[in-house]
Amino acid sequence: MKVKGGRYIEYDLENLLFFKDKIDTNRMKAPSFLMVLTGTEFSNLRNDGVYVVPLGGSKIEIKGELK
Repeated sequence: MKVKGGRYIEYDLENLLFFKDKIDTNRMKAPSFLMVLTGTEFSNLRNDGVYVVPLGGSKIEIKGELK
């Protein structure tokens, strides 16, 4: 995982959308959501459906047993 900010976010978003288009949905399910973790201060939901979330503002909760 790389946490970046600034101009790198757009580059990472383009790569994420490119990767999403390469998924063979005949063989596996489409992603339920797309998200980029950033080193910025603000979060938002973009017009293309990608969540932009700052790592410092996220609450990550793990439930269940890790295997």
